[in-house]
Amino acid sequence: MSDAVDLSIAQIDFSPLSRQKVFLDVEYIKNVKGIGTVNAEYVISSLRQQILAAGCLLQDNKHLADYII
Repeated sequence: MSDAVDLSIAQIDFSPLSRQKVFLDVEYIKNVKGIGTVNAEYVISSLRQQILAAGCLLQDNKHLADYII
């Protein structure tokens, strides 16, 4: 399942937000209990990695960001 998450997130193009201050809102990414599921922390980590790889300036506070993802 983690490969599926990685492959899916790798297809998201965050490059239009390169050099912009962005905040990743993870409020609605929740853990789901079940066999064969990937936990929310893994999905969030993969998203953060993809955002940073695109050159975005990830912010810890949404009030400091120009864009909220």
